[in-house]
Amino acid sequence: MFRLNHLAGVLLLHFLRLLPAVAGISAGALWAAPTGEKPEVTSIRQYWLLPVERKAQPVDFELACTVTYIDADPSWRMLFVQDDEGEAAYVPYGNNAYPFRAGEAILVRGQFLPPSLDVSFEHAEVTRRDAPPLQPLDCTKEIRNHAKFIRKYVALEGYVDWVRRVDETHMQMSLSVDGLSVGCWVQMSPTTSTPDLIDRRIRVVGVYNAKIGTDGHLDGLEIMVADFSRIETVGHLDENPAFQLPAVPIGSLRGRPTDQLMRVTGSVIAREVGRYVRIRDGSGQVDIMTGQIRPLAVGDVIEAVGYPSTDGPNWRLEAGFFRLSARSPNVTAPASDRPLGLAAEVHGLPAEEAAAGRPVRLTGVVTWSHPNSPFFFIADSSGGIQIMRGASDSMVRSPGRNVEIEGVTAMGEFAPVVVASRFQRVSDAVLPLARSVSVEHALSGVEEAQWVEMRGYLRRVHQTEGWKRLELATATSDFIAVLPATEDVSSMIGSVIRVHGVCTAKADERRRLTGISLWVPGIAYVHVEEPAPADPFTVPQRPLASLGQFETVQSFNRRVRVGGVVLHHDAGKSVWLEDAGQSLLVWSGTGDTLRAGDRAEAVGFLGRQSGRIVLRDAVIRRTGESGAPVPAKVAHDATGMQARDGQLVVIEGQLLDDVRIAGTTRLVMQAGELIFVAVLEEHDAAGAPLEILSVGSRLRLTGVHEREFDQAGRPTGFRLHLRQTADVQLLAAPSWWTRGRILTFTGLIALGAVLFLGWNTVLRRQVRDQTGQIRAQLEREARLQGELARAGKLEALGLLAGGIAHDFNNLLTVLMGNISLVRMEAGLTGEPAQSMEQAAKAAARARDLTQQLLTFAKGGAPLRSAVSLPEVVREVTEFALRGSKVSPRFDLPADLWAADADKGQIGQVVQNIVINAMQAMPGGGTVEISLSNREVSTEFAGVLAPGRYVRLDIADHGPGIPTGDLARIFDPYFTTKKQGSGLGLATVHSIVKKHAGHVTAESTLGRGTTFHIWLPAAAAGAVVPSVPVLSAEAGKANGRVRVLVMDDEAFIRDLAVSVLRRHGCQVTAVADGAAALRDYTAAREAGQPFDLVILDLTIPGGMGGRETMEQLLRLDPNVKAIVSSGYSNDLVLANYQAHGFRGMISKPYDVSDFTDTVDRVLRGERA
Repeated sequence: MFRLNHLAGVLLLHFLRLLPAVAGISAGALWAAPTGEKPEVTSIRQYWLLPVERKAQPVDFELACTVTYIDADPSWRMLFVQDDEGEAAYVPYGNNAYPFRAGEAILVRGQFLPPSLDVSFEHAEVTRRDAPPLQPLDCTKEIRNHAKFIRKYVALEGYVDWVRRVDETHMQMSLSVDGLSVGCWVQMSPTTSTPDLIDRRIRVVGVYNAKIGTDGHLDGLEIMVADFSRIETVGHLDENPAFQLPAVPIGSLRGRPTDQLMRVTGSVIAREVGRYVRIRDGSGQVDIMTGQIRPLAVGDVIEAVGYPSTDGPNWRLEAGFFRLSARSPNVTAPASDRPLGLAAEVHGLPAEEAAAGRPVRLTGVVTWSHPNSPFFFIADSSGGIQIMRGASDSMVRSPGRNVEIEGVTAMGEFAPVVVASRFQRVSDAVLPLARSVSVEHALSGVEEAQWVEMRGYLRRVHQTEGWKRLELATATSDFIAVLPATEDVSSMIGSVIRVHGVCTAKADERRRLTGISLWVPGIAYVHVEEPAPADPFTVPQRPLASLGQFETVQSFNRRVRVGGVVLHHDAGKSVWLEDAGQSLLVWSGTGDTLRAGDRAEAVGFLGRQSGRIVLRDAVIRRTGESGAPVPAKVAHDATGMQARDGQLVVIEGQLLDDVRIAGTTRLVMQAGELIFVAVLEEHDAAGAPLEILSVGSRLRLTGVHEREFDQAGRPTGFRLHLRQTADVQLLAAPSWWTRGRILTFTGLIALGAVLFLGWNTVLRRQVRDQTGQIRAQLEREARLQGELARAGKLEALGLLAGGIAHDFNNLLTVLMGNISLVRMEAGLTGEPAQSMEQAAKAAARARDLTQQLLTFAKGGAPLRSAVSLPEVVREVTEFALRGSKVSPRFDLPADLWAADADKGQIGQVVQNIVINAMQAMPGGGTVEISLSNREVSTEFAGVLAPGRYVRLDIADHGPGIPTGDLARIFDPYFTTKKQGSGLGLATVHSIVKKHAGHVTAESTLGRGTTFHIWLPAAAAGAVVPSVPVLSAEAGKANGRVRVLVMDDEAFIRDLAVSVLRRHGCQVTAVADGAAALRDYTAAREAGQPFDLVILDLTIPGGMGGRETMEQLLRLDPNVKAIVSSGYSNDLVLANYQAHGFRGMISKPYDVSDFTDTVDRVLRGERA
C-alpha cells in the first residue's frame, strides 16, 4: 500500500522545487482556468502520452472523473480517481481540503506543474457533477493481470484468512483469491466493531493497488476499500461445494484434465506461506498453489481443491484452497508389501529396510543417464533417486524423458537406491528447474540425487575411466563435476562456470559422507560466467582493507587482484601479504619465489578459511622490493593479540616445551597469561638448524601471527609462524640450579650416606624410610601449593562469573518479558512472528548460558522437577553439533520415565560430553545417544540408592581413551587436549552427583568412548511442566486481585507492573523490603490487603526477600508470596517452601512462566 506518510516527503520535495515556478502561489492555492480557452489535456491517458519535454512546462487540464477512494486522515491522505475513459490514477492533492466521498463524480480544472510528471490535483479546483455510478470491473479470475486493472475500480471474491483493526478508522484483511494472497485495507467508522470474517467468502469492491517488481511482474496486491458497505459476505469455506467432490489419490492426478476441479487429502510436508502448501499421501505428492496464509504445521492433514497442472516432474493444484481435515489421508501409510511410489519414500527408509528389497513402482523424468553407466537418475514430484540398471535389458532413456520403473530397493554407497527390473518410456517431459545450492549445503547430504545448479572456478580437468572430472573450487571448499569423456572443456579451464547436474555423495566404508560429485549430462549444461583472462593481472587492484566490506561481497566467485609487502612465503603453498596495516593469507601453488620484504601482486578468488578471509587459487608475481618489514611488539594480553592476525609481530616469553617432529619445530611458549605455540618448518629454516633449547629459557620470537579458530569459526587462540632460525633469539638461559639438578644432588648425598652406614642395616632402613617420607611430603606440599593457586583463580573467576550472570539475568528478564508481550499481540504472523520466535529462542539460550555461569560460580544446588529428557537431549545435542561434520543418532523410547532433575544443569552435562565426542572425531562421524528406564536394586550398592532411574548413554567412534587416562578423566584440570581446561568432565561429575546420580565411562582404543549416566526418575505419575500458550486474554485476573512487587531494579519493576496489569491485576511496586513491609501493613489496616506478594531475593544495601518474608509471616501467617532471583541456583530458591514462600520464579522469566506461577499461587497451589 502507498500510504501518505511515505509520500509526504516526496510531495514536500516536489513542492519545494515548485516554489521558483509558482512564486506568490501557496501550495494549497486553487487554480482557475482562463476563460474561453480549451484545456490541453482532458483525460489521464492523454497526459501520460505527452512527451517529457512538454511535461517540463505547465499543462492546463480538465478531467471528468469519479472518486474511487479518498482518505483525509492526516496519517494516510490518499486519493484515487478514475476518469470517464476508464483510466485511473493515484493523485496527490497537497493541502487542499476536498469535501468529497468515494463514488462521487467530479470535474477537476487546473494545471500540472513541473517537475512532477504524474497526475496531481495540487493546483486545481474541483466541483461535483452529475454522472451515472461507476461500475466495478470483476477481476477475480484475472487477479494477476495488473496491466489491465492497476489503480482501477474493481470487484473480486475471496476467502478471508485473518482480520485486524489497525486503528479507529482502518481495518486490514488478508484474502485468498484464485491462489493469490491479497491484502485489503478498509476505512471504518470509529463506532463500528471489527467483524468476524475468518473463513468467509466475501465480495469486495475497491481500488486495485498493485506493487510491480523491477522485472515487470506482480510483487504484491492490495485493495483499497472506501467503507465497510462495499464488503458483502457470499459464503463460507466449509460450505464450498468443491469439498463435496470425491477425493482422489494424488498419484492419479497425472492425465487428469487441467480444467477439471480436483479434491485431494494429504499430510503437510512443507510450505511457503502465501505461495504453496506441499502435501503427500501414500500415492504421490502435490503443491497446492494458494494464497491462504492461515497457520499450518508439518503433519497436519488437510483437504485441498484446485486445478491440476505440471511443472517439470512436479504436480500442482492451481487456484487452490484448503481446510483442515479431521480425517486421515485418503491413502493410508504404505504397507510393507505395497510398492513404494515416491523417490522420497525410498530415501526415507532406514538402511536395514532399504537393503531388504522393498518393491518399488516409480514414474519420473530422467535427469542423468549414459549408455556406459550402470546407473541413471530420475526425479519425481518428491525429489530425485538413483536407479541401478541391474539385470534389466531395457534401453536407457536420455534426460528429459518420462519413464516408469519397477524394481526393489537396495542400500547404496551413501543412500537408498532402486535396482530396476523393468523401465520404459512413458512420454517426453521437461527437466525440473535446477535449484542453486552451495557446496556447504550439498556437503550436508540433503541434496543426494537431486538436480541442482552449482558454481565454481574450474581449476583443472582429469580424464579417467571414460569420464572427464572437472575440479572446481568455491569460496570455502571444492567439488567434482563429471562429464562424458567425449566432451571438450579444455577452453574453460581457469573460467568461473555454472554447472547443472545431479548431486551425489562420496562416502567411506561406514557410509559417512566425505565429498560430493555433480553428474552433468553434457557440455550444454555447463555455462561460462567469467572466462579465463589472457592476463589475470589486468583485473583492477583492490586495497586489502576493502576485502570483506560490502562493496567486495559481489567479488566472491570473481577474480580479485591485491598487492602488498611479503611477510612470509611458504613456497608452493601460501604467502602472507601486508599493506597499510592490513594483511591477507594468499593460497598459491604457483608464481615467483619471494622473500620477506618483496613487493608482490596476487590474483585469485576470495574465500573463507574458518573465520578468516583468504585469497584462494591465486597466481602471484614479484613487482619490486620494499625493505624488510618491521615487526610490531605486542602486549601479553588476549585483547591486544586479537587485532594482530596476519601481522609480523615480536613477542617475548618463557619456553615451556621444545618438540621436534618430522622436520617441524614447535616451541610451546608462555607470555604473561598467554600460552601459544611457535612453529618453524624445516624448509623455512635458513642456515644452521635451530639448536635444542632448554625448558625455562627466555626467548624473543619474531613471526607472523595466525589466529586459530574452532569448527564454528570462533577464535580460540593463536600461533606464531616463524620464518627462519634467526627469528628465535635466546634472551636468558634457565638457572643451572634446576629442580632436577637439586633432586639429583640430594640423591647423591643420600646414596653416600647409605654407603657410609651400610654396615648398620636397621639404620639404613630408617634413613631410607625417612628420605621417602620427606620426598612424599615435598611432593604433597608442591601439589597443595598448585591446587591452592588454581583454587584462588577459580574462586575469583567464579565471583566474576556470578556477578556478570546476575546482572545479565536482570537484563534478560526485561528482554524476554517484552519479547513475550510482543508475541502475545494478536495478528502477529509471517516474518514478524518468525523473527520474534527466533528472538525468544535466542533469549532462552542466553538464559541457559547464564545459568551455566551461575553453576560455575557457586556450585549450583539443582532446582529439580519432573523433566522430559528426550526434549533436553535432542535440543542440546543438535545445538552443540550445529556447523560440525558430526551428526547425532537418537534412540529415545516413547515410554520413557520423566527424570527428577534440573533441566538447565542436565543440558550442560549433555553439552559437555557431546562437545568432547565432536572433538574426538574432527573428520566427522556419528554420536549415538540413547535413553532407557532402569530399576536399580543392590547391584550399585554404595553408589546409587535402590529405585527407579533413567539411564543416558552417549557414545562416539573416536580414537578412544588410554586405560591409564580413563581413571582420571573426571579429575579437575585433567585434560588430554592442548586447548582443554580440564573442567568439562569434572563439571559433569559434580552435577550428576548433586542429582544423587552416577556417571561412568568405558573406552576401547580405536573404537571410541561411551559415557553412562544414571539420573533419578520422577515419582510415578509426576507431570512434566508444559510451556503455557501465549495469549493476550487467557488466564486474566478479575481486576480485583492486588499484587505487591518488590525489586531493586526499576526496569524489572516496570516490566512486572506492565505484565500484571495486562493480566488484570492491581499492582504496587517498591524498591526494598522496608517499603514492602510499610505498604503491606498500610493496605491491611485500610481493609484492602494484598492478595499476593512478589519479592526479589537479593537487594544490595537493603532488606532482601528472605528477611522481608520473615517479617511478613509475623504480620500475616497466611501471606501468599513468590520469591524471585537472578541467582537461580540460590539455596533459598531450591528450598523456597521452607522459608514460607508459595512459589518461585528464577530470572530471567518470560510472560507465560510469570503469569502461570501467579495464577497457581492465587489458586492456593504450590508453584
